[in-house]
Amino acid sequence: MKILKREDGAALVEFALVVMLLLMIVFSIIEFGRIFHAQLVVTHAAREGARVGVVTNSANRDSQAVSTAVSRGASISLAGSNVSTSTSGDQFTVTVNYAVDILTPIMSGIITDPLPITGSAVMRIE
Repeated sequence: MKILKREDGAALVEFALVVMLLLMIVFSIIEFGRIFHAQLVVTHAAREGARVGVVTNSANRDSQAVSTAVSRGASISLAGSNVSTSTSGDQFTVTVNYAVDILTPIMSGIITDPLPITGSAVMRIE
């Protein structure tokens, strides 16, 4: 007596079980890349704003620092309301606050949405 085994759909079932895990890994990598990019841009914007602020005269130091930080943060659509400046003695500080929106629904349950990112730079006024 011969027993017939049919395995026609086995690969499809295995793929259906694994594809969700693979998609979650791919989208996690994409979200991490977006968050890392935003952190780099925010830090760079704060540093460049502080650099311009310390070499500019005191009359328009804050406005120049904010506009420089906003222009350096153009890739993440940084706004002037995200940038704050302060002067303490001979130190000038630029702080950039930004919130990264999480696009993947799976990741928004794991990471706080939106994810707050802060970059700050302190330089001595020359």
